[in-house]
Amino acid sequence: MVTLPISIAAAAALLLPGLALAPSVQVRRRLGPPLVIVWALCASPALWALLLLWSARLDVVWGRATVWLVLLGLALLAWVRLRPRGSERHKARQGPLSARILPPAAAILILAIALVLRFGEAEGLVAAPWVDGYHHTVITQLFLDQQGLPQDYRPYLEADGFDYHFGFHALAALLSWLSGGDARLVVLWLGQLLCALVPLGLLLLGRQLGLGWLGQLTAQALASAWLWFPPYYLSWGRYTQLTGLLVLPAALFTWQAAWRPGGRRQGARQRL
Repeated sequence: MVTLPISIAAAAALLLPGLALAPSVQVRRRLGPPLVIVWALCASPALWALLLLWSARLDVVWGRATVWLVLLGLALLAWVRLRPRGSERHKARQGPLSARILPPAAAILILAIALVLRFGEAEGLVAAPWVDGYHHTVITQLFLDQQGLPQDYRPYLEADGFDYHFGFHALAALLSWLSGGDARLVVLWLGQLLCALVPLGLLLLGRQLGLGWLGQLTAQALASAWLWFPPYYLSWGRYTQLTGLLVLPAALFTWQAAWRPGGRRQGARQRL
């Protein structure tokens, strides 16, 4: 079920938008490189949804070529803006080697275990189950059929206008355009991927709550391999809510950073 093209497409779609935006919201200055990557993974789904919304106002036609052009532009922007300068390279090398290597390595190991568990649970399924899974598959197909943000639900439903919250579906459509996979499999695959990534976002949330690396990793491990949620989303099918759980840590961090001393909002208030 899980194919290499969809995996590559997911890595690009979930990393590049966040990495390109990270310097603008001062993420790199406040977080180390591992958590910058986590922030990018959490923020990217929201950025894609906004991009699809804004592009609909300009009548942009979406497809594989459009997505690749956007990704190439984001990759170039991320490379230019995130290149470490001399002082930053020296700062990154400070501290014991074990303190710089072991926590990220442990987080990657927990993520790998979560991926194995989540995709193992979906083994043998040909589509996302239950009513919500079918519902999300149809909406994702609407994105593909109408080459962008849908205007209505036709021909699958005799309903004009489209007013559904579409962050998950926009991301699923992007993966389908990039990989060539059909909406049925992409929705199922993406749902399980998000189930594995949501615990990774707890690293960022734990940092905001003042937890050390041990506390952050414990939270990630419990949500990945012990608790009922997020794994239950495979049966529940509430993939839009699941996407919101991934976005939440990045949104909270960005909001708090803006209001801390030295943040943009704080600076604006001082100027007033």
